[in-house]
Amino acid sequence: MRSHGVPSFPDPSANGAPNGPGSGISLASPAFRSAVEACRALAPDGAAVPKLTEGQKLIALKFSQCMRAHGVKNYPDPQFSAMGYRLTLPPGLSQNSPALKSAQATCDSSAGVGSGNS
Repeated sequence: MRSHGVPSFPDPSANGAPNGPGSGISLASPAFRSAVEACRALAPDGAAVPKLTEGQKLIALKFSQCMRAHGVKNYPDPQFSAMGYRLTLPPGLSQNSPALKSAQATCDSSAGVGSGNS
């Protein structure tokens, strides 16, 4: 998870259970959802992605709208499914681009993404 965009993802607890609520990681953030998809095959048996609430879906949509409003014109809306959501960046839009990082810094707080388990 840390190598896929969630640098503060905690190690599991002593009994092997993942640390979740209270870790300060937003389960609705695009970075978290993308990392979950990338790491799904490595998850322990029984690990489940929490179902998104309607509020979390709205936050994800608000985040995408904010990104477009702050200069990332081709930033996509999330595609929701029973497993959460997927956000596929279009060709030519890098997660490491300065414009994307700048917009993300603004939008994380304004969309409520950086506020824990929103």
